[in-house]
Amino acid sequence: MKLFPPKSIVLALYVLLPIGCDLPKVRELKPIQVASVKQESTKSEIEVVSRITAAPWTEESQLPIDWWELQYLGGTSIGYFHTEISQSGGMIRIQRKGVLSVGAKDSGVKLFVTDTRARELLNGELYDFHEKNTLDGEPVSSIVAIRDDDKLKLDLAQGEDGSKSTRFLDWKHGTWGVLGLQSMLMHDPIEPGERRTCDILNSSWDAIITLEVTASEPQKTPLADSQRSLIPIEVVSRIGEQESATRHWATEDGMIYKTISLGAQRLSSFRVSEELGKSVADEMSVAEQWTESAAYRGVLPTLTQRNATFQVESDRAKDLYKQFVKDSRQSLRSISPQLLEVSIADPRGTIPGSVPKQPESVYLESNFWMPADHEGITALASNMSSEIDSLNSVTGVLALAKRFSKAMETEEMQPTVKNALLTARRMRGDEKDQAILFATLLRQFKVPARLGFGIELQSTEQNLLLKVWTEAWTEDRWIPIDVSSGNWLSVDCIKMFHTAFAERNPYFHFLRVLEALRSMTVSLQPER
Repeated sequence: MKLFPPKSIVLALYVLLPIGCDLPKVRELKPIQVASVKQESTKSEIEVVSRITAAPWTEESQLPIDWWELQYLGGTSIGYFHTEISQSGGMIRIQRKGVLSVGAKDSGVKLFVTDTRARELLNGELYDFHEKNTLDGEPVSSIVAIRDDDKLKLDLAQGEDGSKSTRFLDWKHGTWGVLGLQSMLMHDPIEPGERRTCDILNSSWDAIITLEVTASEPQKTPLADSQRSLIPIEVVSRIGEQESATRHWATEDGMIYKTISLGAQRLSSFRVSEELGKSVADEMSVAEQWTESAAYRGVLPTLTQRNATFQVESDRAKDLYKQFVKDSRQSLRSISPQLLEVSIADPRGTIPGSVPKQPESVYLESNFWMPADHEGITALASNMSSEIDSLNSVTGVLALAKRFSKAMETEEMQPTVKNALLTARRMRGDEKDQAILFATLLRQFKVPARLGFGIELQSTEQNLLLKVWTEAWTEDRWIPIDVSSGNWLSVDCIKMFHTAFAERNPYFHFLRVLEALRSMTVSLQPER
């Protein structure tokens, strides 16, 4: 995840492009001219340039609806927005959350989170809204707004001290609420050649601003994950004597899929699939929680210890037993919903055949993160396997792991996931990169392979951190391998789950461990 200089924090906080209504709070903005568009609309002149009055901008039958947008600064991804619209209690409810990554190289990444919740009447008029902004969990600002016919009361709080003030805005019927331009276009999609003006609420400015909207002929438009024909829409936003301009691309039914700033900020927004949006959201959550660890009490297992029993405690888990897996290496005993005993045996002493003899085909398949059938993986596999008699044995798999470990350069663990092919080309990567690549090589050899996720005792600091390893199916059992060392997985690693790692979004696997670590305490039980 890229980091940004402090000045860009201000831009990220106040320019929320996808709704086309938020402007940066700067004292001077040079006017930006919008090119004239040939009048091709079939609507009358009065309809072409008009103020759009409020009316239901979405039908009850269309709800609930939601969408994801990725945010970019200068071509680099900095975060996302997720918008959800539903109906409840006779009102339209809007929930919009944005997470933006800002910061400087010397201070580390910072997450700016904006959370907006609004209610609108069924005729499209704003009823109330609440917006809260935080930076790395610390309050930046908040707004609580309530409509009273022709007035909008704003209760404002700023900064850590929560200094408060109240403002009243004159509210014209027909003014659009927190979704601004998007609401207006959903209510009445714009046509090529059409021009409109409308008033919208701008929560960043704590003001109502006027938009001048002009549409052009549809054009092929590249998006973040596709390309489609969209209508270009030029928008000039005015408040007092200040102007700013953005360009949007929308579908015929008024859904905005792309937005760019026409100023110097180089901000842009792209609507994406739910799968991609959730992947980015999970990736940012992993980055935020990457340093999470669990508390450890007592002595550590020795390097030669073949068996160990741990007591795992959590003050948040409803059923701690369900957060860990039982297999031939690891057994579980629930003492209470929040207290678990985990016994680990040296995998070299486990009995073959104690798990299903035929793993599912998914553990052999090539996928986005593990392209086992790629020619680059095939070439590396051929080079790695020379002079190894057979991989259909524990001895052969461990010999390959040793050779792999010696050939790889190990890096510090990072909160990003790399495709196995990229790791193979670089021949370096962190623990999880190596585990992914080694599992990919095994699949290329037609050896079923999966990833194990869990927690590891860090002997230097006596805490527990996320651990990722490879498990290979051979001699009718799963062999857990610490790929970074090329050895059997030691008894100081507690397994939570395993996965074929077939999902396009891999980050939720890491979140599953990191979120559990927050509340765990682990201690080694004395040998009996």
